[in-house]
Amino acid sequence: MIKLIRLISILVVSISLITACTNNSTDNSPKESNNNPSPAESLITTPKMTPSPTPATASPSPESPSPIPSATVQLTNIEEYDGTEVKKITIQGKEESSQWMRSTYSDLGFYMPPQMKQVKIYEGITYKLQSGTSEFLILTEDHLALPEKPIWDEELVQYKEYAGSKDEGGRWSDYFKVEYKESAYTVMLSFRDDELKEARPIFLDVMKGIKYEPLK
Repeated sequence: MIKLIRLISILVVSISLITACTNNSTDNSPKESNNNPSPAESLITTPKMTPSPTPATASPSPESPSPIPSATVQLTNIEEYDGTEVKKITIQGKEESSQWMRSTYSDLGFYMPPQMKQVKIYEGITYKLQSGTSEFLILTEDHLALPEKPIWDEELVQYKEYAGSKDEGGRWSDYFKVEYKESAYTVMLSFRDDELKEARPIFLDVMKGIKYEPLK
């Protein structure tokens, strides 16, 4: 009887050991992957690798002026006026006897050829061609500002004094900045579109004779 009890005890212990081993084996086996992340995992944002953006090629603003080629021609050579009232100057390849005119609005003046005339206006005198509306003006820079958004005329960019042009709807104006004795002046050539071809070459030749005559 005692032997039977011992045998039963041994069997019970063996069965317990086998059951324990089986449970351990089940716990250590790989678990089936779950495609649905846990709530904690869903809060973790994995950084996404994005390619570095390619730098954009800079393009000029539509409102910005076109680049100016290097100017090479000095249009003016300002010297002090020597008192000569009448002088021959070259206008479009021909020598013309011209009269000295001091600008109403500045300390500069020029020799006016026969193709031009002076016209009285409310605040002084302006200078025009004998016919038409083309106008030649010299003012101090603080009285006539240069254009903020100029148009660059291909015919004029060669001149160092050229500061751009303005298209005012049927009327065209060219601006030049000239300097003498640390003072800056603006020369404006203005004409209707249909007058430009005739007036501009005359005015450019006149500009070459600009001189300085201070008030006495």
